[in-house]
Amino acid sequence: MNTAKLALSFTMAAMIGLAVGACTSSDSRIDRVCSRHCEKLTDCNDNADYDNCMNTCVETAHECDSDSDVEMALDTLHECRDQECNDLLGCEADAWIECKI
Repeated sequence: MNTAKLALSFTMAAMIGLAVGACTSSDSRIDRVCSRHCEKLTDCNDNADYDNCMNTCVETAHECDSDSDVEMALDTLHECRDQECNDLLGCEADAWIECKI
């Protein structure tokens, strides 16, 4: 009986570890993509505030409906770095629209 409880405890600990690892990995990608995006935005616009951009970007990512929506939005936002400065805000809007639909 104690062996079964011990096995269940290890299984639960492993599942919690995987869940925490998944969240950390996702949060890490959100931070990386948002940081690159906000760096480009501040390079393109002297009036843009990096910290404000980061807060908005991360908060918006966490408001997405599902993990797959977050990933899709981050993929689009990642591609925005190749846009001209004039197209950057439109590209950002497209990324988050995909996330919310």
